[in-house]
Amino acid sequence: MRQSWATDTLSNGTPILDREAPLPPRTAPGSGLTVVLTVWFGAILIVAACWLLNRPPILRQWFLTDFRPWLLDQWAGIGIVGFGLSALAAFYLMLIVHELGHVAVGLCVGFRLRSLRIGPLLFSRVFRPSLYRGPGAVVNGVAELIPVATDKLTWRGAAMALGGPVANFLSAMVVLLLPFPITVFSGLFIACSIANGVNDLFPFESRLGVSDGRRIWMLLRQPERGERWLALLHLGGQLADGVLPESLSADFIAKAIAVRDDSADTVTAHAIAFAAAFHQHKDSDAAQLLETSLAYSSHAKPILREALMSEAAVFQARRRKRADLADQWLAGIPEKTQNHWFRSRAEAAILEAKGDVGGAMKKLATTETAILAIPKSAQRETLIRLLQRWKSDLCRC
Repeated sequence: MRQSWATDTLSNGTPILDREAPLPPRTAPGSGLTVVLTVWFGAILIVAACWLLNRPPILRQWFLTDFRPWLLDQWAGIGIVGFGLSALAAFYLMLIVHELGHVAVGLCVGFRLRSLRIGPLLFSRVFRPSLYRGPGAVVNGVAELIPVATDKLTWRGAAMALGGPVANFLSAMVVLLLPFPITVFSGLFIACSIANGVNDLFPFESRLGVSDGRRIWMLLRQPERGERWLALLHLGGQLADGVLPESLSADFIAKAIAVRDDSADTVTAHAIAFAAAFHQHKDSDAAQLLETSLAYSSHAKPILREALMSEAAVFQARRRKRADLADQWLAGIPEKTQNHWFRSRAEAAILEAKGDVGGAMKKLATTETAILAIPKSAQRETLIRLLQRWKSDLCRC
């Protein structure tokens, strides 16, 4: 694995956690748009060269086909509204086929389905529909599949990731070969399916997520990184189901932290492992795991960096009784953070370290109120349970 500033820092104790070294600045996230545009531009150049060389001859014959009579006939039948509705229906049917391809293959190779999203419509594991309003709410879909066991993770993960693009290609071929005339709807479905299948096999990452091609490439060429991704899916599913940190799967945690590189996955994996070690009272292990997350946090989203600062403050105050270092971490958490309880829980830990049990209890009450404002979920209930445990610890002081 290539060396980095984070790797050099980790060779000497916990300097970032102990405020002896600065938290690395956040790096700008990369975009996969350049990769996609480059590949499509290259494909256009290849087609142009084939046209000029007339190889194969059928290509030029196909391009010279006059589609105007067909288009005029379709337009006369359905009009502009029909064209628009057909395009919308074809696009979303393509998304459904793609995600169901992931689901079908995933279930066959030992994955568990947690949720399925098609555009803004989200179905939970028990198929209760709800609306999704995050990035890509209109233009993409997600099948959340979780590995159940750790054996043969690489090949099972690659098969699951390949299921979506293959489903697109197969469905396009089936519709193309059906003994019925091509309509606007079927033609657009074929075009969308082929384009999405090809596009999703490109290895890229964007604001909307990571392509199947990149996942497959990672699983086959860098199996440790691929297994880490799959382990994070499992651990994330456990946390979403309300499993307490100390009860998370040790096998999947080991897979998740087996590799370190300059990526957000390194930060997330070690942050989850830290939470497990912290609640198991393995303070030495917890400190090293948190140090690793902090060292690679330049690749994390701002909200995760703020969460790590809060964890650092709590760890220094509650486990090392270093209220002074916890104060420094608290100062780094923005006043207007998205999750206000990041600051209040850090403040509670600092008051506890200073012996002010009453003040700590009040801050924990503030923290609980803020957490209860979060939409109801198993994760929210887990946070409340952990707060109740903290209050019980304070009562015994």
